Amino acid sequence: MAAKPVIAICSDDTELCLLLRHIVEAEGYASVLASSPAEMLAVLENEMPQAIVADTACEGCGLSALTQQIKSRNSGTVIPMAALIRADRSRELMRVPSGSMDEGFLRPLIPDRLLRFLARTVSAARAPRSEEQVLRQGDVAINVPGHVATCNGRRLDLPPIEFRLLYHLLRYPDRVHSRQALIPVLWDDAARVNPRSVDIHVSRLRRILRNGNTGTPIKTVRACGYIFDTCGL
Repeated sequence: MAAKPVIAICSDDTELCLLLRHIVEAEGYASVLASSPAEMLAVLENEMPQAIVADTACEGCGLSALTQQIKSRNSGTVIPMAALIRADRSRELMRVPSGSMDEGFLRPLIPDRLLRFLARTVSAARAPRSEEQVLRQGDVAINVPGHVATCNGRRLDLPPIEFRLLYHLLRYPDRVHSRQALIPVLWDDAARVNPRSVDIHVSRLRRILRNGNTGTPIKTVRACGYIFDTCGL
């Protein structure tokens, strides 16, 4: 029997931890709990979770502090991360797309939203590899079941949002995609996302694709949006 995907939960609120554990385990995941960033880093020494859910009210679990610690400890390993944000800190939600977290949810949490995030990110990360189902435009390709993106044969280290963005652009090349149209593709809680957040992730994806080169097939269409331009590929 295949091992269950592990979801790591970081909060110093015991009641919240137990509630989250019940939610994710009822959905078929395994869980591991940490009451502080230090405990979470200790967990990562022995366990590689498929996703991390962090309560930003927990001391040291801010939008950037925990993710910076995890990324410095796990260089090259991308772990999808979701932030749980108290209602009185709702402004932090607008910072999620431009920060290191992949998704943000206001408390009190709506379980279905968290489970949709986990289903999307975890199932993609655990999908079996295949050499057949490949999206390719020029030197840029995605092995869809394997959840692997490459450029000129170089494997790309893409965070979940950038991966979804590249997948969508490769699937619909030579088509202009407005910021508003891209938001529901990239985020579940689309109503709370600023359209300018799309620009941030497009910029990151371009930087990853370039890797020191000057050109990128992702072009800006002034006042309209973005296009994956296959001309010249």
